[in-house]
Amino acid sequence: MKLCPGMWCPSTLFLATVPFLLSLIFALVFSFFSLNRFFDIPIHDIGNVTSIKADHIDESNEGKLVHLTGNITTDDLATDPLFGVIVSDVIKLRRVVEKFEGQDKGWSDTTLRLNSKIFVPKQVKLGAFTLSSGLIDKFSHFQHLPMTKELFEQIQDNLSVQLGGKLHFKNDNYYVGQNPTLPQFGDLRIRFFVVNIETVSVIAQQVGSDLVSYQTQTDIELLKSGALSLEEIIIGHNISVKTYYFSQFSKRFLPYFLGFFPLALSIYLLLLTLKLLNNFPPAWTLTKSSLKAFIFLFVILLFITYGVIIVFLVILYAIYPIILLLSKLFKNIPFFDSLTNRINWLSALIITLSLSLIIIASIWIIHLPILGIILIIMAVGNLYFLKPAHRLLTPINFELPQPPLVQETVIPQKEFF
Repeated sequence: MKLCPGMWCPSTLFLATVPFLLSLIFALVFSFFSLNRFFDIPIHDIGNVTSIKADHIDESNEGKLVHLTGNITTDDLATDPLFGVIVSDVIKLRRVVEKFEGQDKGWSDTTLRLNSKIFVPKQVKLGAFTLSSGLIDKFSHFQHLPMTKELFEQIQDNLSVQLGGKLHFKNDNYYVGQNPTLPQFGDLRIRFFVVNIETVSVIAQQVGSDLVSYQTQTDIELLKSGALSLEEIIIGHNISVKTYYFSQFSKRFLPYFLGFFPLALSIYLLLLTLKLLNNFPPAWTLTKSSLKAFIFLFVILLFITYGVIIVFLVILYAIYPIILLLSKLFKNIPFFDSLTNRINWLSALIITLSLSLIIIASIWIIHLPILGIILIIMAVGNLYFLKPAHRLLTPINFELPQPPLVQETVIPQKEFF
């Protein structure tokens, strides 16, 4: 307490610590709830799923979560009117437009003259049921659709004018530029892909003749390729979810630790505040040094505004009785006395590391239980180093050994015979 005597310095430090602690608590709570909402498992209760036939609509299953398997069909066409591409018996038609960015970067999918786009038939069915747009979006097995020379000759002149460049046909694709063999910066390449008719398995909600997303805390709407049983879909889904969460965890682990140092500063201020509370001086111990510090602070605030001074003094005097009561309470608890005697910056870093691991584990333990348990064990084991950290930064007291004989302070008189 030599560097912070009197009441003003500890009170000011305690007052400065409060915003750090409040911001820390807010950040932890916000990150926990936001990440858990973002990473909610799509299927958490699959026990009420009913397996049904795809070619028959049973009204008793209205509003229920159902599982069915069958072949995708459509009577409508997927059409790109700009290029005159018309395809039947497909689920999706995709136009991919790429711009040449140079020899180093190659082809990029960004352009301003023409954009990539997906075209879907008006109605896509699974047996007697119609798939929702959300289920159709899950089809991603695109295959290249070669363009024909006949179609190119029909659209060449018209599209060359619309796109502002000469249209070429090469390798079953379209090119806009001077020479498709030696593309220049800004040239375009247009390719087409389709998702063909296939056999799929679906878990969704039956609403009339439609299959839609099942609205719960998280939307349930699954589509898998192939004729899969309910158990096979669940197992495959859980594997994909775990793989997804592991990839997300590896991407987010470093950003989590970017907040390590602000967290360490907040914890160090908290520990320092506990130490001040444990040794808090009474109000009447107003020393000259603390009075000078308060006058210096008062002069600084004076140049800002009078309102700031009033607010600061009101808050300072308001929290002082609370601090005094807390200091008396902490002095009666042996744990705080032992804790405050071991405070140093290395201890704050160790506590911060353990707290960071616990925070990360609390976020991910719902989705990755084994990883969460391992992180908690690491956090608890890391606290073992608090004792060596205290010894490491505690100065060694070298005491000179006491002489075996007591030195005489009175010189005896010699007797002469």
